[in-house]
Amino acid sequence: MIVNRASVLIDTIPLPCLYVRHKEDKMRKHLLVATLILAIATTATAGPLAFGPRAGFSFNPDQFFVGGHANLPDMIPIVKLKPSVEVGFGDNLKLFAFNLEATYDLQDLVIEGFQGYVGGGPSINIWKWDFDGPVPAGQDDTETEFGLSALIGASRNIGLTQTAFFEIKLGITDETPDMKLVAGLTFF
Repeated sequence: MIVNRASVLIDTIPLPCLYVRHKEDKMRKHLLVATLILAIATTATAGPLAFGPRAGFSFNPDQFFVGGHANLPDMIPIVKLKPSVEVGFGDNLKLFAFNLEATYDLQDLVIEGFQGYVGGGPSINIWKWDFDGPVPAGQDDTETEFGLSALIGASRNIGLTQTAFFEIKLGITDETPDMKLVAGLTFF
């Protein structure tokens, strides 16, 4: 079992209400801490906040995933911070991904109303394997890893308060899926 620095760091956070007795409790603690970090990052910025659902398919592992995202106020006019949470199902595992991505609008790439953009960023990925029967001796069914992805996408306004987007995300590190095809909506 690979000891992960993030896992060790999260386990040292003193949260009395999250006394870890079982592996599932440990995973719940990781999810709670990652959600708190995402919530603090989201509320720490000033200005309007946009959010919405996302879904898609990943390859290696081959999964269907669903999730949500937020578009934080622009850091500069063409750079956006887009944290997201995704849960993948399939390939005998569940993958919980907490992504913190930044995107850069390609001002000269507008085709049929679609605005092109590129970006990427780090993620915390919690892998939970589904074993048939008990977990084999000496193995853990959950692993937390840091990952890194790059993306290319396009978005288009489909109403006064909605934007549709499509992305192709490529895993730069082994701790993220090799590729994800993502579609979603953003509500303002």
